[in-house]
Amino acid sequence: MIDYSLANKLNQFREHTCNGIYPGLFRLGRFAALVGLNKYYNIEFTGTVPKEMNFKLQSDKDGIRVQIRYDFKNSFAVLINDQIMPEIEFDNNLKAVPPLTGSYCGENKYNTLENSLQFTISTYCSLTVKPRDAIRASIRMQWTLSEFFASGGSTNFVDRLAGSLGIHASTIKVVSVYEGSVIVAFEILKVTEDEDIDANDLKKIDKMLKQKIADKTLDIGVTVISGSIGDVEVDPDYWVLEEENDNTVVVDKEEDEEKDKEILIKKNASDSGDSKMAAIIIITAALVITITLLIAAYIILKNKFVRQNE
Repeated sequence: MIDYSLANKLNQFREHTCNGIYPGLFRLGRFAALVGLNKYYNIEFTGTVPKEMNFKLQSDKDGIRVQIRYDFKNSFAVLINDQIMPEIEFDNNLKAVPPLTGSYCGENKYNTLENSLQFTISTYCSLTVKPRDAIRASIRMQWTLSEFFASGGSTNFVDRLAGSLGIHASTIKVVSVYEGSVIVAFEILKVTEDEDIDANDLKKIDKMLKQKIADKTLDIGVTVISGSIGDVEVDPDYWVLEEENDNTVVVDKEEDEEKDKEILIKKNASDSGDSKMAAIIIITAALVITITLLIAAYIILKNKFVRQNE
C-alpha cells in the first residue's frame, strides 16, 4: 500500500547551458533522492512522463517498490542488462495479477485501470523502463465473471484469441480481467525483440483484430460487444473500418452513411446535369441543321426564281 502522507519533491542537477528559458539538455536529467527501504513509492511528474528512464538503488540490503502512472497508453518493458524482465502473470485462482512481492529486482506488473507500471528495485540494482513494441488492447464480452472463470478463464481466452488471429498463444499476455460485462485487457507481443523481426507483423495483427471486432468475426466462444486497441475504440454497432493512407481508421457509421448519401446525391445531381447538357446539345444541333436546311432551300428557290425571270 502506498503511503501518500509523505512527499519529496525532486529537482534535477543544474544545467549550465540554456536555450532561452529551457535547459540545454546536453546530458541526461538526473534526480537523486534518499529513500526508506522496504517501502512503496509513487513517482509523479509535473510535465510529460519520460518514455525511457533508468533507476539505480545504492543499498547493501533490501529494496523498494515503485509505481509510475502514465498519461499515455503504451506497453512498457523493465530491462536489466538489456534483458527484458517478465511481467507477473495473471492468476486464474486469484482472478487478478498478484501483487509485487519485492523478492527480486525487476519484478513488475502493469495496472490497466490506473495505467500504471509497478516494479521492484533492490540492492545495487540498475534497471531501465522503456516502451516496447506490442499491441495493448481490451475486449468487452457478453459474459459474467463467474462464467468467464468457469470456462477456463484467461487460459481459455488466450487459446481462443490466438486461434482466431492465427498467432502463437505465447505472444498474448492477459494483464487484467474486470467486470462490465467482462473486460479482458491483454497485450500481443513480438515473439522476440530481435530488430530483424518484421515490424509490420504487429501492424497486420492490429489491423486484423480491429477488423474482426468491427465485422463481428472474432471467434472466442462468446459474443464480443466492443474492443479497445491502443487509443482506438471499436464498437461493431456504431463504427466501421476504412483504409486511409495505408492505415486502418475508425469511422462513425452514421457519418459514413451520411457521406455515402452525400456522394449518391452528388452523383445523381451530376448524372442529372449530364442529361440536361446532352439534351441541350441535341436541341442545339437540331436547330443548326434546321436553319441550315432552310437557308439552303431559300437559296435554291431564289436561284430558280431568277432563272424563270430571265
